[in-house]
Amino acid sequence: MAALMAAAHVSPRTFHAHFPTKNALVEQYLRRFESENPIAAEAELDCGDLTPARRLLAIASWPSPRRPERPTRRPSAGNSP
Repeated sequence: MAALMAAAHVSPRTFHAHFPTKNALVEQYLRRFESENPIAAEAELDCGDLTPARRLLAIASWPSPRRPERPTRRPSAGNSP
């Protein structure tokens, strides 16, 4: 925490006025991170052509209902096709 305060050039009092706990700091970091880098899988939640169950499954599994193909697997040196 001291390193963050030093990097931000703020006093402990100012820092704790914005982030009273470590959890508050982490929560704000995660909110900002997600707003700047949305999770691609969560876009599936807005797909109106999928059932609610399929939308939820899309964010937790591969393949996605929209991308039914599986990633291609390269044959290893000993397992050539």
